[in-house]
Amino acid sequence: MKLLCGLFARTLIGGILITHLILEICEMNGAVEVLCFPVREIIYLCTVFVITFVQLMMIKMPSFPGAKLGRILESEGYSPEFYRILNVWCDKCRRSWRVRSELAAAELFIDGGHYERGFGLLRGIDPAGLDLQQKQIYYNTLLYGAVLCGDRSAAEAIYRVGGKWLTSAAKRPLAASVKHTLGCYEYLCGNVDNAEELFIQALDAASSNDVICEVWLALMVCYLDSGRTVNAREALKKAAGYACTLPLKQKVARARQIKDM
Repeated sequence: MKLLCGLFARTLIGGILITHLILEICEMNGAVEVLCFPVREIIYLCTVFVITFVQLMMIKMPSFPGAKLGRILESEGYSPEFYRILNVWCDKCRRSWRVRSELAAAELFIDGGHYERGFGLLRGIDPAGLDLQQKQIYYNTLLYGAVLCGDRSAAEAIYRVGGKWLTSAAKRPLAASVKHTLGCYEYLCGNVDNAEELFIQALDAASSNDVICEVWLALMVCYLDSGRTVNAREALKKAAGYACTLPLKQKVARARQIKDM
């Protein structure tokens, strides 16, 4: 709201000042016809349009380099080049879009196993100042990181604070990621049946290959725990079909090495 008010004020004041300057220059050069209606009004409207357009371009969030990062993930995984490009994007966003860019970056650092860097970015964000979806992303990333680290006490503490935001996530595709994280949390706590139910819900909401692959791998583990080896083999087969990046292909390869698979 503050940003919009500032843009509106700058546009009006700038439009008046620039229009006045244009009219003075035209008058000094004998072009007095521009002082008549509706020429001066048209000049003002054009000036307002140009100022608004320039300001919107200046405050627009730089495009996320998703396609480029996706190609690197396919061939190299979470490589130094992957994080170099990510850091360049974050630097471009730092002035006006710091929170949004750091939430995205934290998720990618944690997914790539750079936990301290990812948690460091999250520690620099005050969740009280986030909107609903940002809160859900914040606690989802934080909880998933704790689960990946196998830190049950930290995960339980995070869930006590952020659980209400996570369980309210309903919009796709975020809902699928959150359900997967909650399933991993339940599995860490020893609640395998709850975990399996959440993974199935995540599968129903998922649309991206990476999430679908991760969910099938998680279901494979649940099936193995309950002795359903046929289901586990099928789940692994389905996961392999969605493993489009090098890290996911490596996860599938490790899953194949599990006993009895």
